[in-house]
Amino acid sequence: MRKWKPEDNLVREKDDFLAGIIETTASCMIAEFLFLSFDTWLLFMERVLYFQWAPIFDRQ
Repeated sequence: MRKWKPEDNLVREKDDFLAGIIETTASCMIAEFLFLSFDTWLLFMERVLYFQWAPIFDRQ
């Protein structure tokens, strides 16, 4: 087994930092994708409901 050196800690910290950046980027991308798909779904449903209910509201 290799003897521990102080610079081993730095390597691990750098790896943790990179892993954190990658993880954060990935989770942000996933969240953005989910939000955008939810947003487009809302727009779509709004259109569908409007065209479905507009004649009823226009009659009054």
